[in-house]
Amino acid sequence: MSNNDVRKPVFDMLDLLGLEYGLLEHPAVFTQEDSELRGIDSEGLSVTIYKNLFLRNKKKTAYYLISLPLEKRADLKTIAKMLGKERLSFASESDLYERLHIRPGSVSFLNIAGAAAANPDGWEKGSVKFIIDKEAFTHEHIGVHPNDNTATVLLAPKDIHKIFEHYKADQVFMELG
Repeated sequence: MSNNDVRKPVFDMLDLLGLEYGLLEHPAVFTQEDSELRGIDSEGLSVTIYKNLFLRNKKKTAYYLISLPLEKRADLKTIAKMLGKERLSFASESDLYERLHIRPGSVSFLNIAGAAAANPDGWEKGSVKFIIDKEAFTHEHIGVHPNDNTATVLLAPKDIHKIFEHYKADQVFMELG
């Protein structure tokens, strides 16, 4: 599958919702260190790049996609406590693919578009809870992967709500880290 094929559901959704966005192409980014080394050029825009973690609860009955600024540290114990869970750990690659139809390295809340496109019966509401650091709303733009780690989509934070509303996604905005 080409980069354009995996990106298509994201761009189709953004266009359908009438959202303005930018796109930055770059070499593949797999880790926070890769992001820092790449020095993604936002062409003069004020952009905060977001990292994403796919987590699960101890019993593997609840899954969470956590999005927070690259420079913040994700304290899993604190996040678990905030969610009223005993503990959180990283979900498996197969769980990631089953729920968001994506492979490691390309995780972001925009994966919801690809997951919905891959499931013609509709997005399974509640299969993943999306948790976004509310600091996003203090930034002009945030940058996340469009189902592909060789590009970054630049979005206005106010548009995150529109995306989640479109898919009736389970989401929460909270202070992380």
